[in-house]
Amino acid sequence: MPSESFKTIVVGLSGGPDSVFLVEFLEQKKIPNIIIAHFHHHLRGKEADDDAEFCKNLAGKKNYIFEQGDWEYPKPSENQARIARYTFLESIRLKYNADAIAIAHHHDDNVETILTQFFRGGSIAARSGLQEWNEKQKIWRPLLSYTKKEIILYLEKNNIAYCIDSSNLQSSIFTRNFVRHEIIPQIEKKFTGFGNRLIKEAQRMQEIEDTIFYASKKFLQKYEQPKGIDIQEFLTLPSFVQKKVLETTGNTLFSEGKTLQEIIKFLSEAKSGKKYATKHFCLSVYGERFFIENL
Repeated sequence: MPSESFKTIVVGLSGGPDSVFLVEFLEQKKIPNIIIAHFHHHLRGKEADDDAEFCKNLAGKKNYIFEQGDWEYPKPSENQARIARYTFLESIRLKYNADAIAIAHHHDDNVETILTQFFRGGSIAARSGLQEWNEKQKIWRPLLSYTKKEIILYLEKNNIAYCIDSSNLQSSIFTRNFVRHEIIPQIEKKFTGFGNRLIKEAQRMQEIEDTIFYASKKFLQKYEQPKGIDIQEFLTLPSFVQKKVLETTGNTLFSEGKTLQEIIKFLSEAKSGKKYATKHFCLSVYGERFFIENL
């Protein structure tokens, strides 16, 4: 974890308790340059306007640079809102050549994420939960060991103001709220402390994901393009490693089911010159090897 060397951090500040606590946390870490970045979704009327004003004022009081992004075409979609928000944060990171984007995800968020991915049938990687450091996206989540209760307690004890997002209280509107307000409380009634056990299980999932990744990496070192991949050796790999090899080489993700089964069937039967195409890549057979071309 390279956080010790961070000089400039972009903080995703919503104005809620978690992100306000994150600012306090980073101050105690004595990060030299903190940039406050607030994304206005324009979905909650005056309440959202007040949150943006709160974030601007907080940045001013602490003498931090403040940047605000506005969602030009707001839609009530969790996924689209997340994409728009992270796109904005990345643009600010690049603008200031910052080392990382700090996000206020905490222990409870991690539990919700893991549980949601399980219900959705997510991949092993998805069920590994939130990671503290994402090197590719430069996202840092330093609060994963803190619970929501601990965060609120700290803020109230130190009389630190924060905003309340009323949409977080509407349990039936968003998936995350359904899991947070209806599913998790019911599980806790029967299995006290299940959240900590769930995170430990997610850590085991991450160990499995790492093992698969290194196995695929070792295999691909033998068959870097333009040499092609030996079909028979590929067919002897465990299915999870096959999938990772194809995802790595084809630079895309696909379901563990039908697509992989179709590719394995194609390779088992294909003759030289045959091709198998998806919307992301084309797989071509020449002799005893196959090649992957990104589309």
